[in-house]
Amino acid sequence: MTRLVCIGLDYTAANTAERASAWNEDRLRALKDEGRILEGLLLTTCNRSEVYLRLPPDAETPSELTHPKARVYTGTELSLHLLRVLLGLESLACGESHIAAQVKACYAEGNDLCGPWLHRLFQSSLKMAKLLRTCYHPGMEPSIPRLMVDMLAPSSPPSPLSVLVLGAGEMGEETSRLLLSLPLSGSPQRESEAATDGEAAPRAALKPAVGSLVLSNRTPDRTEALLSRLLPRLERESGPKVATLPWEQWREASRRFDAIFFCTGSPVPLFAMEDARPGQQIFDLGSPPQVVRSAEVAGARLVAIDDLARTAEEATKRYRKKLRRLEEEAVNAASSVMSELETLSGETYKRLVLHRAERIVADRAERTSKRTGTDEETLRRMGWSIVKALLSPAFAESDPHARRLWKILAGELEESDDV
Repeated sequence: MTRLVCIGLDYTAANTAERASAWNEDRLRALKDEGRILEGLLLTTCNRSEVYLRLPPDAETPSELTHPKARVYTGTELSLHLLRVLLGLESLACGESHIAAQVKACYAEGNDLCGPWLHRLFQSSLKMAKLLRTCYHPGMEPSIPRLMVDMLAPSSPPSPLSVLVLGAGEMGEETSRLLLSLPLSGSPQRESEAATDGEAAPRAALKPAVGSLVLSNRTPDRTEALLSRLLPRLERESGPKVATLPWEQWREASRRFDAIFFCTGSPVPLFAMEDARPGQQIFDLGSPPQVVRSAEVAGARLVAIDDLARTAEEATKRYRKKLRRLEEEAVNAASSVMSELETLSGETYKRLVLHRAERIVADRAERTSKRTGTDEETLRRMGWSIVKALLSPAFAESDPHARRLWKILAGELEESDDV
């Protein structure tokens, strides 16, 4: 299991731009073609960038994949790390659930570089994380959209804000729902709830009011679908006006909004702060960044994921206490996942040994038949019976020495004097 390695950068180790440029799939593909890695997977989310590798026996991690700020995980520590990632325990918004879908999407897109070990690792971990979340997650988790919306400041003097949300995916939808849930003004009830949670009451009193919410996405159908999902709430409550804006028009109209939330998956920036107007609030939820920190405009404000990282730990401090049981169960689950991998590796090598033995027996039977005139099929059956009788005792064992023997018999390891 020491041949499985994870090299990772998260929001605590590097900023968004550094994480986005650390690794790419083309580099992994080239290393696999050269035989320097046997399996690989690139995992990128708004919080982290990681590569998962299976290395050849006795091989070192390729120098092209090392990074001075990266953390390296192997063995059970690797399995526990992946589970913690899937459970949101390593996220900026601790305990959030978006991360599981992001990991699943990365695995689906890049699994052609995976082999039996990484396939089983990710499939087992995804199933285990879903089970753990169902059983032990306290619910009502924080999220990056929630933390971002909490950073929205009221206008001065106080008046309802006009807000534009770009992107109709998971992030865009949650951001829209949270904006719609904001109170139209500070209320005594909100102040009381905040004081109960240990926050200062003035924070709740400064909650902004959203007067209008405009949605835009590259695909018009997705924008309309999001609007239709929001309609039931709008019909039940007297809240902000909600409308849609064609994607081609949002840039021209951008200066009339008090706040813009970038929730797209664009690989390149969509906006530069020099194009903001004074007093405008810009929120960048994208990874890679959607907004360029160019020349600052007086009074304009940018809040990106890197900025959020500085305040997230304090904002989620109370919630982390509720996740302790989930963290404890993740430790036990990591051992279970690794046990499955050991079983997989053992079964894989058993099959390789049998396949190799079958080819050797067939080759020997053919040569002996030609030399002696004995029936080839009879020789093959006799030889196969002997091989199975010899291998049966080893197949009944599951300790590390037996697994090393299977590797040697499969041809992956050279036999050494100490075996």
